[in-house]
Parts: sequence; C-alpha cells; structure tokens
Amino acid sequence: METIFRIRPAEMELAPITERMAEVMRMYGMTADRLRGRPRVGECEITLRPGQIAMITGFSGSGKTTALTQMAQQTPANERLWLGQETVDEASAAASVIDAMGGETREALGRLAQAGLSDARIALQRPAQLSRGQYWRFQLARALASTVRFVFIDEFAATLDAINAATVSHRLRRIADRGDKVFVVASGRYDFACDLSPDVTVELRHGGEAIVRPRALTPIAPERRKEWIRDTWPRFYGLKQEIQNSKF
Repeated sequence: METIFRIRPAEMELAPITERMAEVMRMYGMTADRLRGRPRVGECEITLRPGQIAMITGFSGSGKTTALTQMAQQTPANERLWLGQETVDEASAAASVIDAMGGETREALGRLAQAGLSDARIALQRPAQLSRGQYWRFQLARALASTVRFVFIDEFAATLDAINAATVSHRLRRIADRGDKVFVVASGRYDFACDLSPDVTVELRHGGEAIVRPRALTPIAPERRKEWIRDTWPRFYGLKQEIQNSKF
C-alpha cells in the first residue's frame, strides 16, 4: 500500500529577541519579520511503497531533519521508529549487545551482521562500550529486527567511514528490496548514495526549494565496481593533491 508524505514549508523559529540579538540585526540590516518569513523547507510530495528507500539530501541547515520529522509525524506512532545520532534507550543498560537484540540468537547475529557488526566480540560487549559508529549500527540492527513499517534515520552513516558507509548502504538496499519496510534517511553525504540506490531523492536547496527525483541513482553492478572505483577515486585524490600543492 502506498503512503503519500507531504512536506510543507517550515519557517525559521526565532527566539525572544535580546538586546545583543537586536544589535546584530541592526548591524546586518535584518528584521524579525524577514527572518521569520524565511522558509527552511520547501513544499513537496513523496509517494513511497513498502520495500522502498527515500533519501533527503542538502547542505547543513537546509532543513533535512525538519523534513524527516514532518514525514515521521505522518505515520502511526506504533508503526514507526526513529534512529538518530544521539538516540539512547534502555538497550544501553543491557548485559550485552546480543541480549539487547532479543529474539532467536542466530537471527539476532544475522541482523547484527547486516548492520556491519559481524565480529562476535562486539555481540558480547555491553552496548555502552561500543564506539559511536558501532552503537549507531547496533541501533540499525535493532531497527531491522523490529516489526515497524517505517524507519526514519537522521544523519545516516554520519559516524561511519566511507567503506563502512558504502557497505551498510548496500546491505540496507538489499534488505529493503526483500522486506516490507519503508526507509527514509537524511544525510548531507553523497559518497554512499549509489550503494543505497534510493527510490526517491529529495534535494533541499537554498531559499526553501525542494527537488524530488525518482530513482536518480542506480546501484553499481558488481562487475563494474572495480572499474568505477578505478575511474572515480583518482579524480578525488587528484583534487586533494592539487589543493595540498596549492600556494594559497
């Protein structure tokens, strides 16, 4: 069954104006009405079916979290799960990661592996002992094991390096294709986008503009992955070297 999400313009919330705030506004010629009238998120409509992934992208401060929150609020509370970088729950007090996962042991280990935690030593540690990246993947594994229909992930893969981000993205794409969950992720990163291969991409731009692109990114075929890495990464490394050698 399709779900239609509507993202509506959201104006900037302005704190009560203090004397110092007023001083800054006078220096830059700003007014409270002008600031309040600036939309942070543009208006758009997204249609998603079970087994699909939507990715919200944009520069820092473009309103990705705001858009993600609006979409989450349009789903039943008992059918959604929110995964953010600062999410901490009762699982942190569990005796071990595998205990916090619940369910049958082999299935729990499989979910951990799907989230990039295949090391048995991690399953035996306390959740509080995990690094930020490991804890995020642990939360993702619990989300995959849940029965909710909608999973919303803010700052997707923000604590992961490029290789782990690509690995987790590729696995999430395969999980989505085989399941009945809807995944909506928000991230300012693009390096894992082809591995995630979102069904819908929402790009938030300056001035509150929102551009919706269906299936804008396609997965890289396994036989072409080495070729893609060979052709693509040298350009990035070349640019990095050029900057390092610059006299500026």
